[in-house]
Amino acid sequence: MHASTYATTDTGRGRRVRPLPVVVAILLAATVAGCSSDKGPDLTDSSPAFEGLPHDVVVQSLADPSLQEALKATDPSDRVQMAQLNISSTIFCRDALHAYQVWTTTGTTPVAPTVVEPQTPAAGFDAFMNEWVDAVRQIISSGDPDNLRTWLLAGGAGCHDTVADPGANPNRTVADVLQGS
Repeated sequence: MHASTYATTDTGRGRRVRPLPVVVAILLAATVAGCSSDKGPDLTDSSPAFEGLPHDVVVQSLADPSLQEALKATDPSDRVQMAQLNISSTIFCRDALHAYQVWTTTGTTPVAPTVVEPQTPAAGFDAFMNEWVDAVRQIISSGDPDNLRTWLLAGGAGCHDTVADPGANPNRTVADVLQGS
């Protein structure tokens, strides 16, 4: 036996000899397992995390480079929540824009949009989206459509840069629509 091909450990009860390739294989497997857990869940348009959400919006959202960058920069344990919220928020923003448009063209006060949620929402999903629904309900109850317009354009809400209608124009955002662009 050649010394370079074996690793030894002293267990206190005598010498234990393990072939170096076995030790390397164990370390490699542990490293790969550790890296794959850092990667987080593999989110594709067919991931179970997105069941219950409109497939076309899932595909659009996952194709967005800014979401992909945000997911990469997010802790792996939070990626499903981030992606679910992004998709549901996109739908909510589009529905809120539609409510605003109906309100300003008909004069009829709209009902606040509801949340389209996945079958299995990630922890924190409901709390976040409920805040949005409550905010829009309060805005609508103000009786002033300009308040909803302001909310839709606010950077903090995140609706301003949502694509308004990808079928009509994949680059035209809610802000573009509201600013007449």
